[in-house]
Amino acid sequence: MKSQTKSQDWIQKAERQSWEAELIVSGLAVYSTLHLETKLDQWSLGAVFQFSDQTLSFLSYIFIYLYTMQNLLLLGFALHFCMRILWIGFLGLNSVYPEGINTTSKVYPKHIIKDLKSDYPNLRAYTLQLDRWCSLIFSILCMISMAFIASAVWVFILLMLHRFIQNVFPQGFVRFIQIIFIVSLYLYLVALALLINFGPYINSIWSKRFGYKLLKNGNRLLLFLLNKPFSYINYILRTNIPSRQFLTAALLILVLAVFTKSNQEKLHFFEQKAFVKMNNFSEDVSPDNFEDSALGPYHFRPFIESSETNKNYLKLTIPFYQREQESRAFLCGTLDIPDDCSMAEKKQMKSAFNAVCSSKYYELYLNDALITDAKWLRKRVGKHHQWVYQTIIPIKNLKSGHHKLKVLLAYLPDNQQETVRIIPFYKSE
Repeated sequence: MKSQTKSQDWIQKAERQSWEAELIVSGLAVYSTLHLETKLDQWSLGAVFQFSDQTLSFLSYIFIYLYTMQNLLLLGFALHFCMRILWIGFLGLNSVYPEGINTTSKVYPKHIIKDLKSDYPNLRAYTLQLDRWCSLIFSILCMISMAFIASAVWVFILLMLHRFIQNVFPQGFVRFIQIIFIVSLYLYLVALALLINFGPYINSIWSKRFGYKLLKNGNRLLLFLLNKPFSYINYILRTNIPSRQFLTAALLILVLAVFTKSNQEKLHFFEQKAFVKMNNFSEDVSPDNFEDSALGPYHFRPFIESSETNKNYLKLTIPFYQREQESRAFLCGTLDIPDDCSMAEKKQMKSAFNAVCSSKYYELYLNDALITDAKWLRKRVGKHHQWVYQTIIPIKNLKSGHHKLKVLLAYLPDNQQETVRIIPFYKSE
């Protein structure tokens, strides 16, 4: 009995002093979520080169969700931090003037003082209300943080699993697995909603037999070790807050998170149409088209060494996207390497195959004149070891002045225009 009393006293004492921990955690969380955006940017930039069009379309929704969660956490912890600062201010004010508004003051007429005391009667009660709101917001943010961590882990698992399936099985089977996954997730959510939340089945025998099992096992699978703390917060809030208020608050928070900051442009090249239209006219030239002025850790556009050159050649480098692999395989077929070949022989055969395939996949035009003798090399460049195709274009006989290099890719997705990259440059003496 004494140990139970001591435990209760300890919990009550911790509750009274929780604001200190909340304030520290909120400050650290704001700092961490700001850096989390940088990590998400790095992951999304890298993903553009590593997956097919179908997978990128799926991943775009996942990254939008992750960016939304990051915005939500940043907004929430910043709000909590500010409210705790406000609460500390009221706490100090309460310690100095515990009676609140002074009814004997001569600053205002008596009838004004009476109305003020009626509207703002109890400083201590308002301070306690602020404290409860801060603790409630912090609990909700803890729940959202756990959901974010679990979802990030699942994104990592699914990406690794997809990479494995993509390397082992044909593209058609990969699409089939994607469809099965999406349909299964949709059916689970529909079954959960029908048996627990909405419709005529919430009191049926099916709901009594399978409803809670679906809910419990789904949470266990999605949340791993975070299931129990997440469920405590979620179900306590869900059963103590009226449904209309709960859904209204959830919708308001979601809208604020989505529109706080738009990250759609960061996922621009996830879209097939954006990839096709990139750099397809002279006015769309970018610093990234020239190696000496390129920005960022990755190369998205074909590039030459500089926008102005006095050399007798151009070194053209074209970044490779995994989304192009299907078009290359359709055009060039696949390479069959005998098992008894040595590593050096396999490397040589792959290099020769890639060179021949690149000659078919890329058409080069210098001032609209077709270049027929380009020799291609596949290699890695940059600190992220990005795959590119590189060739040397002689321009010794080119006159000084403005010129245009055009690259035509054999990447022709359904209902899209041809994929062209244009790089203007200046040849000087």
